[in-house]
Amino acid sequence: MTDIQIHVATSHQSTCVSNTFIDCFMPDASGEFVKIYLYLLRVLSSGDRHFNPSAMADKFHYTENDIRRGLSYWEQMHLLQLEYNDANQLTGICLLEPGQDEHKAPAPTESSATIKMMLLPSDRQDKSAADLNVHQPKTEEKALQIPPDEPRHYSPRQIAAFKKQDDVAELLYISERYVGHPLNLTEVEKILFWAEELHFPVDMIEYLVECCVEKGHPNFHYMNKVALNWKESGISSLQEAKDSTNIHSQSYYAIMKAFGISGRNLTERETAFINKWTSSYGFSLDIIREACERTIRNTGKVNFEYADSILGSWSKKGIRQLDDIARLDEAFASAKQAKVLPLRSHAPRPTASTILNSVNMMTTITKH
Repeated sequence: MTDIQIHVATSHQSTCVSNTFIDCFMPDASGEFVKIYLYLLRVLSSGDRHFNPSAMADKFHYTENDIRRGLSYWEQMHLLQLEYNDANQLTGICLLEPGQDEHKAPAPTESSATIKMMLLPSDRQDKSAADLNVHQPKTEEKALQIPPDEPRHYSPRQIAAFKKQDDVAELLYISERYVGHPLNLTEVEKILFWAEELHFPVDMIEYLVECCVEKGHPNFHYMNKVALNWKESGISSLQEAKDSTNIHSQSYYAIMKAFGISGRNLTERETAFINKWTSSYGFSLDIIREACERTIRNTGKVNFEYADSILGSWSKKGIRQLDDIARLDEAFASAKQAKVLPLRSHAPRPTASTILNSVNMMTTITKH
């Protein structure tokens, strides 16, 4: 068979990916991190070297924490360097040639220096750095600082040791069955974070995944929020988690009923509002129901933002029970009435024609 020539019949632009990256770095990286790196190459090849992390997060349905962790990972792999200004704000990303040094990030060579890209135009760099929430590390080895309430990056050795535990292996298998797909690296790291950093037992983590999936939230970002709420509330056992879930389930059902919501689950944003009303404000269900009913009467529709404005106002005024609301309504009605009464107490001033008519009438009466 003769040699076959491969060529393309298109003028479309292409993005060059290093074979070293494909052979040595891509196999051990998560799919999310690979997408981030390839997107950086894509931006670079387009000629427009302005990188917007918010737009990238929207494009791939990531959070900006995911973008930050991806950049941190590739800096640890010495495939890029993050550059900061004097105010410790991230202002640039310098892509390095893969495989230059596996232990130490090299100084930019002539080729790597030419692929430096700025995040955003100078008038928007402050916003970009604020969005990423990053600061220049004080140590020589730069790395993006990851908040303590976010899963950090675990090494392949740590993850492998974690997976070798019998109860963990079963947990990962059950979690995959719940969410309906094999767990990616980011999802495994979140489970490891719950076990190692939050100190949740395995049965509690399994219940966390099961509970969130049943409520229509199979996203691990949402699950992590629930886990952090549990930790903040001092919940550390399966039974405590179940008790907390039952309480919240009753709240969700009552509020859904007050709003007339049926045939769907609450969205993540709606759930956040309810948690705010019950936890931050500390309102009882009867007060929340009253706010929901007033929302329907005033707007004619389900409007969590409107209900939140009512409850926020009540919280500032120290409302703790329904009687407080009744007294507040009475005070409002009295103040409104007080503004109206002075206007009614003053009779309208007579006009000149009215006075003349009165004089003529009196004259006629006197003549007769």
